[in-house]
Amino acid sequence: MQNPLWLASIFGPLLMILGVWMLFYRDNMVKVCASIKATPGVLYVMGVMNLLVGLMVINMYNVWMMDMTLLVTLVGWFLLLKGLVSFFFPQLLLKQKASAKNFSFRGLIALVWGFFLCWSAFWAQ
Repeated sequence: MQNPLWLASIFGPLLMILGVWMLFYRDNMVKVCASIKATPGVLYVMGVMNLLVGLMVINMYNVWMMDMTLLVTLVGWFLLLKGLVSFFFPQLLLKQKASAKNFSFRGLIALVWGFFLCWSAFWAQ
């Protein structure tokens, strides 16, 4: 089984970067979502990538312990579910509000989640 701190060291900075980008470039995120709605092929590719990464994380590390590494397991399950939703219920993803306020909230969640992953991977040892 792969070390969960290794996975946290990958997903932590990724989520922090995405969170900062969503917070400071909300208008660009709205444009990206409009582009995805106009191009269903992009939604399919995103679904495949989410499924692939989610399944890889779940297969490498799927331990439900109540500590900081639980965040790694949740990333895998979140990506798997998001990939499944994009295949079987794409209208749910397309109906999401593409507002700047919505992306501020999502960006804040990603930034906090990424911070805790980075903290557990780099500084809590």
